[in-house]
Amino acid sequence: MAPLQILRLAQRIQVNKWTIVLILLTCVSMGNTGVQAAESPAIEPDLPEEVLRSEILLDGRSPFDGRRLAATEYAELQEEIEQANAVEPQVASKIRRLIGLIKFRKFIKRVLPIVPIK
Repeated sequence: MAPLQILRLAQRIQVNKWTIVLILLTCVSMGNTGVQAAESPAIEPDLPEEVLRSEILLDGRSPFDGRRLAATEYAELQEEIEQANAVEPQVASKIRRLIGLIKFRKFIKRVLPIVPIK
């Protein structure tokens, strides 16, 4: 909204003059904040899916911070992630048994919904 439009609107609805000054200062300060729009990454041309399927990928993106990685770095990172996820969780046998019973109960409820299992 332009400052003159704000003044006319304020006169129509009978707003305090200090409110008008505050609104005008806010509008002016918002217009001159010096904030620039973020630059978008370079836009690559839109390629058909058939071409993309046949393309050999020579780089990848890090799943953590999104930076580009060479093929060897990407493979090493994937290997590290798989090794980190390969650790078996340590669960007590009682808890493992309870989880199994809960899963069994859920299965029974799904197969035989008439049976009253709580």
